[in-house]
Amino acid sequence: MIYLQRSLIVLSAVCALGFSSAYSDELSVPLEGIWKATASTDGGDKNYTVTVTSDGGSLGGTIIEDGKEDSRNLDRVSVEGKAVSIGITFEANGQTGEVKVAAKETDPGKLSGEWSIVDSSGTKLMGGDWTATKEVEESLAGTWDSVVELPESGTMNSVLKFTEKDGGYEGTVESETHNSTVKKVTDADGKVTIDVTIEQEGVQMNAQIRSERDGNDLVGSWHLLDGNGGETASGVWKATKRAEFVLVGSWEITAILPEEKELQATFDIHQTDDGLAGTAKMGDDGTELKSVTVGEDGAVTITLDFEMDGTAGVATIAAAPDGINTLTGKWTFTDGGSENFDGKWSASRADAKRGVLRR
Repeated sequence: MIYLQRSLIVLSAVCALGFSSAYSDELSVPLEGIWKATASTDGGDKNYTVTVTSDGGSLGGTIIEDGKEDSRNLDRVSVEGKAVSIGITFEANGQTGEVKVAAKETDPGKLSGEWSIVDSSGTKLMGGDWTATKEVEESLAGTWDSVVELPESGTMNSVLKFTEKDGGYEGTVESETHNSTVKKVTDADGKVTIDVTIEQEGVQMNAQIRSERDGNDLVGSWHLLDGNGGETASGVWKATKRAEFVLVGSWEITAILPEEKELQATFDIHQTDDGLAGTAKMGDDGTELKSVTVGEDGAVTITLDFEMDGTAGVATIAAAPDGINTLTGKWTFTDGGSENFDGKWSASRADAKRGVLRR
């Protein structure tokens, strides 16, 4: 009977394992966010998803066992330096007790320690190892293509651009009819709220987008607000993040030379401590690229020593991404004097089909 009662207490209490957040100083463990926790028990490991929130200094959160539907709220937590202490009270079969977790941050985003169950007198009934790993959500920074369903009918497309600033985000919303400034972005617990100011025909309106992360998408609704914060219109909203362009890798190059001649080469771009660098290989000949840069707007500039019809000089390539696997642009050649040439230029990743641009 005693064993059965203790088993019921364990079953009830272990489901409540969790913690909340605190930022008391620079050494405090940043707990706010989503964690994957594992508690070792005699019956095997139990896995949990813990969502940690902080609201005006009030610590809280929820815990749910993987594969279950019911979540539990959290009770007590304290953070001192790298040490985390959690206490969760429970009641089972008329008996009260507490689940205690004592852990330390072993690495950024990792906690390790022990859980234990004590009865109302403080006697330890059982315990085990306890670990947790923080899930790192992908930054919102980047370009998002969004679709708004209008109240009456039809849709409107727009582009959201977010950049990181001071631990948060700033951004803009661009459409065919207007450009708007993002006033505030809240990104927590898998939910993203975006406050936007819209100006049309000299009239300013406030709108709020309420969404949730769904893989590479944000899915939710838009709400047009009046001056008192009341809702005047709403509808379905969705945004998909564009894949980021990465220059590092091997590229197959086609340059259109004078008299419509094609020059084909391979550029291998790699990252160094000082930025980007690379080599150009044309047939059996290879040369180091003089410079490789990517501007804030994504524009790519590459320079290399080159010989045109027996004249030595410098070739400069100015190109822009066309998708994530293609670059298109122009090359120019100068010997510093009277010899100057230019033409179309294109590049595709080595594992993608190469396209050719002609003048």
